[in-house]
Amino acid sequence: MRNLFAILLICMTTQLHAGAMGIADIRHKLIDIARDILLTESQILAAEEAHSILLNQERKALLAIFHQKHMGNVVQNLRNLQESSPLLMALTSQSVDDLVKIIMLLQALSPQLNSRYESLLSQLKLISTNRLQLKTHMKEIDDNKEKLAQLTSAQEDLLNQKYRLFFKASHNPNLEEFAKEHSKISMENAPPKHFDDLVHQLQTLFSADSMKSPGKLQLIIPVNGLLCPHNHSDSTSSQDLSICFDTRPNAHVISPIEASVVFAGFIPSFGQVVILKQDDFFCVMTGLGAIHCFLGDTLLPGEPIGRMPLEEGNVKSVKLRLELHKGGQHLDPRPYLSVHTSAHAHAKSH
Repeated sequence: MRNLFAILLICMTTQLHAGAMGIADIRHKLIDIARDILLTESQILAAEEAHSILLNQERKALLAIFHQKHMGNVVQNLRNLQESSPLLMALTSQSVDDLVKIIMLLQALSPQLNSRYESLLSQLKLISTNRLQLKTHMKEIDDNKEKLAQLTSAQEDLLNQKYRLFFKASHNPNLEEFAKEHSKISMENAPPKHFDDLVHQLQTLFSADSMKSPGKLQLIIPVNGLLCPHNHSDSTSSQDLSICFDTRPNAHVISPIEASVVFAGFIPSFGQVVILKQDDFFCVMTGLGAIHCFLGDTLLPGEPIGRMPLEEGNVKSVKLRLELHKGGQHLDPRPYLSVHTSAHAHAKSH
């Protein structure tokens, strides 16, 4: 409840001071909310993972219970056969041999019976304890999902304010011209295998236009997810040095660097694409489902740039791909990753 109250307070404060806030204030508030969003997403993931572990333990316990119950039934049936031995002994000699084997098996199993039923009781206690923990995790997940919805709503309000303030300012004519020239990309049937040509044109366009760099390039992790092992077998080129993050549908994505947005739009087979520029570095991000930034925008590290596609069917994970270009060359982004400064790492540390 305290978290929800804080979120509502943010929304109210945002509305009351919308007129007085400049775009710089909005950017910093967006970064704060994005950090809280990634932290909340991380908490949901942790609770769901713990929930899954408990369910797996319960499944194993139920299998063990079934096995113990089955063994108990076997022993009881053997005892019933032993009690009917006079009838069996009146039959053939082969039946007598079978009876001896049954009695020997019963004698072998009986000493284990008590320990097996003790195991049965321990499995039942485990299930009982797990059920209580499962309820706790479900409540935590529900609370965090409600918190996430409130944070997302506050983020959308701030993004709308940012858009309005941005479009009151004059546009970059080079960017507008570039956007018109490349709007046809979304209609083409054969999208680029990589973004070399597009990045090359951007490099030419902005060759004399460099942002002031804060220092050595550092990429913060842009999404809650796992960095996929690099595998050239799923690439169209052995020179592909891109990295990808395995994340969840609809996950929030933040800017990995301080940069200007030099391309933002849809390209077939790649989804929504954002290209960021810092000095002569170009960062290409593909696989987005929605974009929260726009051509000519200037982003701070950690500022929201979009969300992953929504869940379709049984798809439980999606991939965000990141390429890094400089001087017409592909760079491996891994050496530039700075986990310690990412909102994802901030979430993990809590």
